[in-house]
Amino acid sequence: MNKIRIGISIGDINGIGLEVILKTLSHPQILDLCTPVIYGSSKIVSYHKNVVGLASFQFNVATAGDRIL
Repeated sequence: MNKIRIGISIGDINGIGLEVILKTLSHPQILDLCTPVIYGSSKIVSYHKNVVGLASFQFNVATAGDRIL
């Protein structure tokens, strides 16, 4: 069974949206259900993951033109 891909925009970089996204995606059960794709700056995501205390949270960066599988 293929997992569904879910696109998530980080929204306002000064808001709490990215914190909520990162904390939600840090739960392994979420990754069992879907493949999340976060749309936004990788620098901003990296900064917020360290501020929130999720330094072990790993993500892959796709550049323009990359096909997300």
